[in-house]
Amino acid sequence: MKRVLIIFCILIAVLFSVSCKKNSDDPETAETMLSDNARAFNDLQQQRITEVSDNSVQMQAETTEPEFAVGDIVASSPIDLAPNGFLRKITNIEQDGDIVVLTTEPACIEDAFEQADIHLEQALRTSDVKKIDYLTEGVVFSPKSKDPLSHDYTLNYVNDNLAPGTTVSITGNLNLNMGYDLQIRTRLGQGLTYLKGGGHIGEQSSLNLDITSTIFSITRSIDLASVEFQPIVFFVSGFPIVVVPRVKIVLNIDAEGSTNIDSEVSVSAVATAGVIYEDGNWSTYQNRELGFEYQEPTLHGNAAASIATGPRLELNLYGVAGPFVTGLGILDLQADTDQSPWWVLRGGFRADVGVNMSAIGYQQDYSYPGLIEYSQLLAESDGAITGTLSGSVHNADTGNPLSDVSVNLYKQGELNYSASTDANGRFSLEAAAGVYTVIFSKEGFLNAEQYDVSVSGFVNNTLQAILQIDETFQGTGSISGYIRNAMTNYGISQVTLQIREGINNLTGEIIATVHTDINGYYLFNDIEAGNYTISCSHVDFVETSFSVICLGGVNSDNQSTVMSPLMNEDEIRIILTWGSSPRDLDSHLTGPIPESEQRFHIYYANKNFYYDDTLYANLDIDDVSSYGPETTTIYVPSQGLYRFSVYDYSNGGYSNSSALSNSSAQVSVWKGNNNIQTYHVPTGEIGTVWTVFELSGNQIIGINTISNDTSYKNEELNWQQLPQK
Repeated sequence: MKRVLIIFCILIAVLFSVSCKKNSDDPETAETMLSDNARAFNDLQQQRITEVSDNSVQMQAETTEPEFAVGDIVASSPIDLAPNGFLRKITNIEQDGDIVVLTTEPACIEDAFEQADIHLEQALRTSDVKKIDYLTEGVVFSPKSKDPLSHDYTLNYVNDNLAPGTTVSITGNLNLNMGYDLQIRTRLGQGLTYLKGGGHIGEQSSLNLDITSTIFSITRSIDLASVEFQPIVFFVSGFPIVVVPRVKIVLNIDAEGSTNIDSEVSVSAVATAGVIYEDGNWSTYQNRELGFEYQEPTLHGNAAASIATGPRLELNLYGVAGPFVTGLGILDLQADTDQSPWWVLRGGFRADVGVNMSAIGYQQDYSYPGLIEYSQLLAESDGAITGTLSGSVHNADTGNPLSDVSVNLYKQGELNYSASTDANGRFSLEAAAGVYTVIFSKEGFLNAEQYDVSVSGFVNNTLQAILQIDETFQGTGSISGYIRNAMTNYGISQVTLQIREGINNLTGEIIATVHTDINGYYLFNDIEAGNYTISCSHVDFVETSFSVICLGGVNSDNQSTVMSPLMNEDEIRIILTWGSSPRDLDSHLTGPIPESEQRFHIYYANKNFYYDDTLYANLDIDDVSSYGPETTTIYVPSQGLYRFSVYDYSNGGYSNSSALSNSSAQVSVWKGNNNIQTYHVPTGEIGTVWTVFELSGNQIIGINTISNDTSYKNEELNWQQLPQK
């Protein structure tokens, strides 16, 4: 296992210089000239100041003669009443007895100088730290006495206030060497002509990401600590300029997935970055030296996790924000069990720069996010991961299971895997993660072909029940059914239906097109016997598709589906449908209650959940007479974990029932107007509870198990204690 070692080494020259006279080697420099109305408080005047507010300065009068005039630009070095000094323009003067009140407004460097060249370059020393505010638990700053430029932080951020059973832990070290560079040039009659503001960041960071969860979704930007340094004062022609460095240690987390994660990356970086204003134009400058090491991640599912930590260095003039630069070391892990390689680990570094001009004398702020944005591939998975593909095959005419059906998986026309159905018509095989075409064949039956079958690694992927057609039903026949509204179960008129050969075929040749009538009824005539896919579209509904069969010489009727009305992009809709038996399947959704550790539960006896008089989730339609739909909508998603289950109410008292498993039940999940997942009930199982999926943020994970468990997830639901209908 490789260890992550991030070494940021930086040599920062401590240069403190002010150009106050013309230099023959630099034609741009010029003699410093204070503005005629620029006034600096001397030591005695500063001692007489009694109060400083945002818009006034009060001081004891020393003489009846006025010391300042309206329009003066006044500045003070740091004092107790103004720890960062101040730079103001006087707008009014009043004297009340022995107190003079100077009414002021903010001024800028440009106001104080007719022309000047100011250059400050300074390293940040631990001995100059004025105070540290720890903004979250788990951060410790440990200055090193032998290296006054080394700012050493220990990170131990833990967040278990997420979905139940989820803990996100980020640990590591952050060693920083930092400095800044500020140059200001102002010219007589031209104002500000040149500005350079930036920083030097040497960083060595070790980041370990440890997530314990079945499903998680977290996006946060966290301020870990704020460090303020002692003000630095230098004088230009006797006029004080006060610089206050501040550093904020930040942690950005953007992670979602359905797996436990343990991964570590170390980033070594030396970077300089900043902005330049010259002749009315903005530009940037940067250079960097980067290195990375890593620990190979441990995980067994999908994830997209990125964490970044580092300093935001900000240079303040008289306490007003000026130039800033950030330097973030990054761990980035992407895992998709449908892809190869299925996980990829990257290390990265990002620098953002900018300047707030209010203290300098230019009207427009400037920023450049991602001036340095570097990513390096560190490691990726070797070989293919595997998952299980299972399902069942039945006689399309009788519904009886079919044994000895060959199940063949093809990729790019080549046969990859094969299996056969058992006496109960079931099959199960292990295959490398990927997308396949599956062909079902049996002597005396027409082949059934299913397209775009996705096998995800580490899990059981369940197909819908396949209906295979006896060759005695060759020839042409018809297909009919109804297209209904998932929210009302009423038929939808003027739905456009297009039919294609094969199961889950959404892009092949269109065989025929029809439209539903006023009752939502459709009819395809003269269709060759086989398995087909019908795509449905309507201007007011989300496009959907479903599988149908056609038997020659007959009308294969009652092949129906439902369509969801268009939704807002954040809404989530869950639609349960099934066959003729059992008569009554019930939807159950549990989820988080905002600002509470309690959870809501909506089902037939408690159909909605309100919070602050707003409908958050609702059982829109409950069906008790076969087929469905039962429709549940999350109108206002909340942070936390949702769980969806199906209960066989008709057979709830029979622990040995397989009716739910044989119901052809299907649960489709929609977010906005996109189908994010569809689940098919596992076949050949005993039990009355189908635990379908869990959902958190943008992540959904299939549980897809059948049992008689009455205490799933810490007795969240007890199926035997539900009220009677």
